[in-house]
Amino acid sequence: MPDKLKTVIFKKGSRTYFYSSLFFPREVKEDVFTLYAFVRRADDFVDAIPQDKSGFLIFRENYRIARRGLPSGDPGIDWFVKLADKRGFRPEWIDAFLSAMEQDLDKKIYATLEETENYMYGSAEVVGLMMAAILGLPEKSYPMAKALGKAMQYINFIRDIREDQLLGRRYLPTSELEKFGLDSSAASSLITVSGRRKLTPVTAISPGAVSSRSRQRPICTPGPPGKSTSTR
Repeated sequence: MPDKLKTVIFKKGSRTYFYSSLFFPREVKEDVFTLYAFVRRADDFVDAIPQDKSGFLIFRENYRIARRGLPSGDPGIDWFVKLADKRGFRPEWIDAFLSAMEQDLDKKIYATLEETENYMYGSAEVVGLMMAAILGLPEKSYPMAKALGKAMQYINFIRDIREDQLLGRRYLPTSELEKFGLDSSAASSLITVSGRRKLTPVTAISPGAVSSRSRQRPICTPGPPGKSTSTR
């Protein structure tokens, strides 16, 4: 995939983290752009209105073709597979990510915390693992990379309650909501009469809180020591 196209996909998907990623060393930056282009395109299929199920299934099959060492006919996927080989991405990480994306095609409600956490592993934690591999971090960092991806995804869920509700989705588990006497209509408490989201501590610190864009996958970008941010 030409660098220009990867840049367009990244910048369109998340300007804030596109610009923060520019501070990576050149080789790392190029790899981050390749990773983002892959996960963003997969995500766009399932978050389109209406959802593009056939597009996603073709995308997944093209990945499997490229994984077998054959040209997929999709330069973005071919570049991603080369990156996976170069950086040592474990195949099960990518499979988990694609499985989570496929889950978004049909599953709308998450009944238990276990269901939500299983989804977050594929949609966010493995992206943190791939970023750790790109950055050349030791395996002892992997639990922290997963935890960071998971934390970012929780923020995404809270930020996008209204947007997800309009799509018929609820990632926050029913069992946990019921513990506090809440139900699917609780999202309305975040919306003013005008339809705009109230500014809460979460939306205040989350870039693009009222964006109509689809969910963006967490990718770690550099920050102060001991801190990272996501590509929201």
